[in-house]
Amino acid sequence: MPRRLSWRGDTATLPVGERQVEISEVVDSWLAPNHRSFKVRDTQGDLYILRHDVAADRWELTWFGRTTDGEASPPARQIPDDPR
Repeated sequence: MPRRLSWRGDTATLPVGERQVEISEVVDSWLAPNHRSFKVRDTQGDLYILRHDVAADRWELTWFGRTTDGEASPPARQIPDDPR
């Protein structure tokens, strides 16, 4: 999980696991009573949704979409088999 998002100039650095992801754009943001959410794009065009818990000062990666042909695709949803 990301611990912080550090802005430097026009890009931000987001630690994801062992690598550093360069964020180039905040696409959208929205507020809730206890957290803030941000939809951001990295320098490769991939999209992330990040959630910041303000009280705990903790970041969570809540969604990731890899870009293909300029469009991000949502993660596949698993639909359980009907046991009937």
